[in-house]
Amino acid sequence: MTESQSKRLFGFDRRIALLGLLAWGLLAMAVTWVAGEHERERALTSMHNRLASLAQLRLEMLSQSLERYSQSVRFLADTPPVAGLARASLGQDFDAEEQSSGELWRRRMAAIFQAFAATAPETLQLRLIGAADDGRELVHVLNRPNGAVSLPPSAMQRKNASDYYKQAIRLSPGEVYLSDIRLSRDRSRDEKEPPLPVLRLATPIHDPRGKLFAVLSINLDARHLISYLRVGSGERNVRVYISNQDGDFLDHPDPNKTFGQDRGKRWRWQDEFQPLPAPRTTTACSCCAPRPGTSTR
Repeated sequence: MTESQSKRLFGFDRRIALLGLLAWGLLAMAVTWVAGEHERERALTSMHNRLASLAQLRLEMLSQSLERYSQSVRFLADTPPVAGLARASLGQDFDAEEQSSGELWRRRMAAIFQAFAATAPETLQLRLIGAADDGRELVHVLNRPNGAVSLPPSAMQRKNASDYYKQAIRLSPGEVYLSDIRLSRDRSRDEKEPPLPVLRLATPIHDPRGKLFAVLSINLDARHLISYLRVGSGERNVRVYISNQDGDFLDHPDPNKTFGQDRGKRWRWQDEFQPLPAPRTTTACSCCAPRPGTSTR
């Protein structure tokens, strides 16, 4: 083979052949990279859609639970003892329409509260708080582990400084205030027990003249609400994180990072995660669950 023949390969100049092979190699790498990116994009889109669907389902469950509790508050506010006590407040603690004393109406209200607590074990406390005398409680039932008990008049407290009372008296009739879920050492539990996540609901009540008469409120153990959002995800290797509107974790794989605003050391969503761009082929979902800290009708 001559020198000129050695520089040729299958009829092509060897240098051209090598450049061609290099070009094909680069092209193959580029195609592989594009295909990989496409598959990655498809996988991210699929995961995004599954998680969005899961989040929407959980939010719908939460919305239904909150609406059910709001309806319970409205139901209790519409019971006869509430109307009787409102009338009695205008007649020296006597309801002339039903010929009943305020004390009798208070006992009937306490019995209704106790019956309700027996059917809803997540209920911690039920109160009817009068607008008079700086928001002194008229009826107060604690749902203790061994049964619901009605507190005596000597144990009634003034609640006009509590946030849920202040928020409720601003509402129109029929509206229900939902508080943020916060840790609380609830009076229905032993003081030695750890604090519970508590959700408070409250609605205003007006007398026959349209003047504010009282606020009816319920304290709920929110652990069951959090469990609704946590369990049954249907996805392997999926961790559930729950935060409030400010990003504070209400549920986290590490319990020490929950309720930081109540523990004195905040740990929020933005402290743990950096936002990723949403897949280009999807749009963000719109969720309609009522947010704690708002009112519902």
